[in-house]
Amino acid sequence: MQLEALLALYRKHQLLQSASSTHYGAVVASLGAFMGFDPELDQLTTDLLLEYRKAILQRCSPVTFNNYRRHLSALFNFAVRKKLMSENPFKCVKPAPVPRRKPKTVALDYLQEIIDFLGKSGDKFECVGEQGPLTPKWFWLIVVKTLYYTGIRRKQLAELRLDDVDFKGKLIRLRAESSKTKNEWHIPLNEALIPDLLYLRERVIERLGRVDSEHQLFCYPLFSQRPHRFKRKEMTGEQVTNWFKRITKVMDKKISPHRLRHTAATEMARKTKNIRLVQEILGHTDVRTTFIYIEPEMDEMRKLMTSMSDLSNAI
Repeated sequence: MQLEALLALYRKHQLLQSASSTHYGAVVASLGAFMGFDPELDQLTTDLLLEYRKAILQRCSPVTFNNYRRHLSALFNFAVRKKLMSENPFKCVKPAPVPRRKPKTVALDYLQEIIDFLGKSGDKFECVGEQGPLTPKWFWLIVVKTLYYTGIRRKQLAELRLDDVDFKGKLIRLRAESSKTKNEWHIPLNEALIPDLLYLRERVIERLGRVDSEHQLFCYPLFSQRPHRFKRKEMTGEQVTNWFKRITKVMDKKISPHRLRHTAATEMARKTKNIRLVQEILGHTDVRTTFIYIEPEMDEMRKLMTSMSDLSNAI
C-alpha cells in the first residue's frame, strides 16, 4: 500500500475534524515531496525518516518537525494495527529538542492602551460609518476584553453561540466541539463582561431580526462594512488572528489571542494559591500544562531571595 492510500484509509476510519484532515494531508504531502513520489509503506525505513528529519529541520523549526512526526506516527501506528506495517518506523526517530521559553504575555498597561484606543471614538459601541481594517472598533473591543476576562482560545471564542452565555446563572458554556480535549465545561461569567456581552447579543438579534439561540455570538461578517468579502457567514479563528496582526502593526506592540490567554492565566495565578482553579478555567487535563502558562512573579521571587539568612564574615 502507498502512503496516500494509507491516509485515505485512516480518514475513513477516524472521525477527523475538517482542519485535522487537511493538516494530515499537508504532512503526508511533505513526506511525499521529500521523496519525490508517493512511497510504498515498506520504503519508509528509519534511515529514510532520519534523512527526512534532517531536511525538515534545515528549513523549519523543531516544533514544526515534531508536529509532522506526531501526525505521521499516528498514521503509522494505525497501519501497524491494521497489519499493513510490522512496526512504526518513527519508533527510533526521536523528536527534535525544543527550547522552552518563557510564556509570552501582554503587559497590562499596554492592554489598557488598546482598550482606550478601541473605545476612544466617542460612544464605544458606535459603528455607523466606521470603516477600515480595525473596525467596527466596538466589536473588537468586546473580543479583546472577552479573551482577557475568560482566558479562552480563539476557536472557543468563534464557536460561542447566543445560548452559551447564561446571564442569569453568570456562566459561559464552552462546547466540546471547540475544545482541544473534546470536553465541555462551564466557566464563570466575569461581571465586567456582562454589559458588553449583553450589548453584543442585542446587536446580533437586531441584525438577524429574530432570536436564534444557535447563532454565532461573535459574528464579524454580520457587522462588517464589506460583508461581500466573506465566503462564510460566520467568523473564523483565522479572522480573529488576522485582526490581531493588524492591531499589532498599528500599535507597534505584539498582541495575540494566545498571549491574552497566557496573560489571563498569569493574572489568575497571582490572585489564588489554588492552581487547580486556574486549571479548571483553562480546561487543561494536566495541571503541568497550567504551570507552563503561568509566569512567575518577579517581585515575589525577589522577596523570597532577600529573605534568606545573611552569611557572616562578609568580604
